[in-house]
Amino acid sequence: MNLVTHNSNTELMKYERKLASIALLQRLGPFNVKVVGQDFIERSFLEKIKLYTSAFLSIFKKQIYFETSMQENLNLAKKKIEEINTIHSTVSIDSPNAKVYFNARQIVDTWNKNFGIQNNLIGKIQNWLLSKIDSQWKNAPLISYEGTINVNPSEVLEKFFSFSLVNYQKKPLVIEPKEEKITLEAFHKIAEEHREAFKELLNKYGAILLRGFPVINPDDFSAILKSVLNRSSVDYVGGEGSRTKIKSGVYTSTEAPQQYTIPLHNELSCTIDDFPKYISFACFTAPAPGTGQTLLGDSKEISEIILGQKQFADLKDKTVLHISRHGTEGNFFNKVNITHKTFQSSFGTDNKEEINNICAKKKFIPKWTDEYLEVKRRTPCTRPNPNHPDQTLWFNQIHLYHANPKIRGGWLNHILANLLYCREKTRQYDVFFEDGTPIPRKLVYELYRIYEEKAIRFDWKKGDVLILDNIEVMHGRASYNGPRKILASLIP
Repeated sequence: MNLVTHNSNTELMKYERKLASIALLQRLGPFNVKVVGQDFIERSFLEKIKLYTSAFLSIFKKQIYFETSMQENLNLAKKKIEEINTIHSTVSIDSPNAKVYFNARQIVDTWNKNFGIQNNLIGKIQNWLLSKIDSQWKNAPLISYEGTINVNPSEVLEKFFSFSLVNYQKKPLVIEPKEEKITLEAFHKIAEEHREAFKELLNKYGAILLRGFPVINPDDFSAILKSVLNRSSVDYVGGEGSRTKIKSGVYTSTEAPQQYTIPLHNELSCTIDDFPKYISFACFTAPAPGTGQTLLGDSKEISEIILGQKQFADLKDKTVLHISRHGTEGNFFNKVNITHKTFQSSFGTDNKEEINNICAKKKFIPKWTDEYLEVKRRTPCTRPNPNHPDQTLWFNQIHLYHANPKIRGGWLNHILANLLYCREKTRQYDVFFEDGTPIPRKLVYELYRIYEEKAIRFDWKKGDVLILDNIEVMHGRASYNGPRKILASLIP
């Protein structure tokens, strides 16, 4: 297949040898895709495989139906790449110091629409192959943009802080002190005097990362949030994340086993109206570079993609029933599965009447069976964006409550979990449409695919504080090895 070799093996080898010794560089890559990054060689190998695999299938489909000639297909592929570069150039206009590293998925999706293969058999084969490639390269190096995309979004704060972006998706906005040894007291004073400026940045970017400030302990974390947002953190009551309380309003981030990826979601989107306005994270032990990132996703963009598909658009006005079940402290299931919260840890009390009152306030439906508590939460699949009522957001946790092999880490774990939770009253989660209709696995798997494809990654540094608008920005967690200590706080 000429597409793969393209008579350029010698040139490509020379090109990649040159890249080996260059930290930050823009050149012309395969099919004239513009690239940048010190880890380009390793990462671009993955992207080229994905690009060539999908291009091969696209052209193969055209060839077997004799729709167009090989040369016409090659010309079309090159045209699609030019379109992608035009899209990417908008970042370069905003940030003349850097060009954007290409993402094969964007290229694939763009030209598939023109080839008309995104939803047919060839498209499904392609998606399967790309998912297999991705699964083999989970720890492929990320391209670092640190220090290359400089912005100045706030004239008011410019004299105190420098601003930059660490990825082309423009999330998060990184805010660093210009004074090398700034104290927290000095930061608090600036933040309290210029809260409106910080609010404008959060409204614009949805995610800001405070980096280089002396955040040493949980009290520092709480204080920095108070000075920026002028709101106090709340206790995590009635939530399903397996968190440990560190102090009032401060918890560990979700303690799911480190080998698992937690998909993107909006915090407590399984509740009627009790989800927090903001969620914040602070890094006290940074995971190894390229792992353990707090994943971010643009809620508006992802919702448009999801609701643009007929299978999801039909669910726009449907209600979903999230169900969780909790045993008492010391029960067998909590010992076997530490993420299966007891009712005491979920609600912060062992007083059943108090728990019933909490549920009533949150519009949950509790049901007690012996020493087990079942909690039902009825929520719409979509909601108007409170910040922009003209926007409709996909806002639920179907994909976190759904029991399937992917969320459980493979078929073996799935089978073992089904055996462990063979009795309904002990089952950790269930999710249905309100009429009792099961939610198809293929629909949930499509959500996973979209969330993975649109996940934004950045590496943590010790002392970082990340503040997210929980409505505008989804979050998740990448898998990791070794130590990682990230604390979390919810702000109403």
